[in-house]
Amino acid sequence: MASSSSSRYGVFLSFRGTDTRRTFVSHLHKALVNRGIVTFKDDVKIRTGDPFPHEILEAIQDSIFAVIVISENFTSSKWCLIELQSIMELWSSKKLIVFPIFYGVEPSDVRKEEGHFWEPLKLHMCNSFAEEVPKWKEALTKVSYLNGKDSRKL
Repeated sequence: MASSSSSRYGVFLSFRGTDTRRTFVSHLHKALVNRGIVTFKDDVKIRTGDPFPHEILEAIQDSIFAVIVISENFTSSKWCLIELQSIMELWSSKKLIVFPIFYGVEPSDVRKEEGHFWEPLKLHMCNSFAEEVPKWKEALTKVSYLNGKDSRKL
């Protein structure tokens, strides 16, 4: 696992901003910071068509933990899926500890690869991200089996 001496962040927060930024994630971020945990929370707006910011991937690599808030519209964001893929690759190589929080989504909904949660991935298949979708599906499946929390039960 990543050591605290070589990491800039204790926690990297991954989330779908439109679903959770001003509600759950802002409270979670404040609670982490109040406990003295250096936390990366992306407050930069990324526009469609912009390249994925290198700083975000560096922040993921420079973190000990990643908290992934998986919400209803998580899969509609290619940026969330890129972050998730990077996070789960680091988790697979034991370089990052991952803690999922399912916010209004059941882990079983993420595992099933069907229903409303998965609809946006079908749209991604029809555009220039088609070759990335299988990697995103694999990352979603892996994270759905991790021991996490349902936000309604916190």
